[in-house]
Amino acid sequence: MTDATKETRSVAELHARTADAFNRRDWGALRAMVAADATYTDHAQGVTAHGPDEVVGLLATWSAAFSDARIEDATYLEAGDVSVSRFVGRGVQDGPLGPFPPSNIHTETAFCEVVRFDGGGKTVAGDVYYDQLGLLTRLGHIPAPE
Repeated sequence: MTDATKETRSVAELHARTADAFNRRDWGALRAMVAADATYTDHAQGVTAHGPDEVVGLLATWSAAFSDARIEDATYLEAGDVSVSRFVGRGVQDGPLGPFPPSNIHTETAFCEVVRFDGGGKTVAGDVYYDQLGLLTRLGHIPAPE
């Protein structure tokens, strides 16, 4: 993306494009939106991906666990080169989720994602936060805490 193209898009619009690429499973488009030295941290899992291939690989694990996974009801707030998104992740866990086998249960989970973009409109850093305990409980993988 050229600087001129980036100027016509806010960071919130760029962020929304990444969600759209995820929903379409367009991994090539998503990879093109990530800077070579980008990092992306899933704080619930304690995992940080480095570079486009690892970042896309980490995001693709969600569609491997939830083949119908969707980012929906997203709202975006921007400040300078940072966009914050609150969204709902929806889907049926029909594939393995880490060590957990498919549950075939539909779930909805609230996420908060913070993404920083460079001057060319590429993701340079991302952080995602969500309630992993609640997710695993709703899927029947662990008992609800008392």
